[in-house]
Amino acid sequence: MAVLGVVRTGAAYLPIDGHAPADRVTAVLNDSGAQAVIVGRGAERRPRPFGTGADTPVLTVPAAAGAQIVEEVDTASPGLASW
Repeated sequence: MAVLGVVRTGAAYLPIDGHAPADRVTAVLNDSGAQAVIVGRGAERRPRPFGTGADTPVLTVPAAAGAQIVEEVDTASPGLASW
């Protein structure tokens, strides 16, 4: 669901392995210029993602969110960041 929400807004999605070393996560987030971080439930108990400033929102998505059925929307266009 989180990926769909990101793509639906025209933003870019950058998957990061939750088991990656902290320095790798820091480098990826710093290089990307991420404006927000979306994490799964349970990740909120971990330290704040490295490379995110105090003002960067960290959003938690419940595990059940992926089970919801959503209406199909055709929004693919060359102007969107994910395409």
